[in-house]
Amino acid sequence: MMLSDNAVCNEIGVISIVGMGGIGKTTLGQLVYNGERVKKHFDLEAWVCVSEEFDLLQITKTILEATTRRSFTSDTNDLNLLQVKLKESLSGRNFYLFWMIFGMRIIAIGTVYEFHSKLVQMEQLSFEDCWQLFAKHAFENGDPSTHPNLGADGKEIVKNCHGLPLAAKALGGLLHF
Repeated sequence: MMLSDNAVCNEIGVISIVGMGGIGKTTLGQLVYNGERVKKHFDLEAWVCVSEEFDLLQITKTILEATTRRSFTSDTNDLNLLQVKLKESLSGRNFYLFWMIFGMRIIAIGTVYEFHSKLVQMEQLSFEDCWQLFAKHAFENGDPSTHPNLGADGKEIVKNCHGLPLAAKALGGLLHF
């Protein structure tokens, strides 16, 4: 794949992580972003959040600040100049950039030459996996047998989580017994 030890990284690889809210897109992105196995392949890393209001100037400043670790004052409003600076800061460097935009999580990997992309569609958890996650957060030591009369109610709650890990964790935590 894109991160094998013998890979020549002269391309930009984009991995888009998509799925319903609460399915774990950000969690997966954080695991990849913080993983030592990933970090050892790159000179530069950046985590960027993009608001729903798409402002190319602000996005460019944010990425440039994240990749150079320098602040660009608000009076620097020349988009072309900022994009030239961004290209210079990334030129010839292996980098990965994680950015969250409009409910999608995108990881851009590589150097500025070619472009390849891959889509990762996040799926809901199975009922059993969702139940285990809920139980881990709802019951002491994750063991529902400590409250056997609550097991059926817990399973009804899990059905309403529709396989979303965030829902199972949040509801389990709120109902911790």
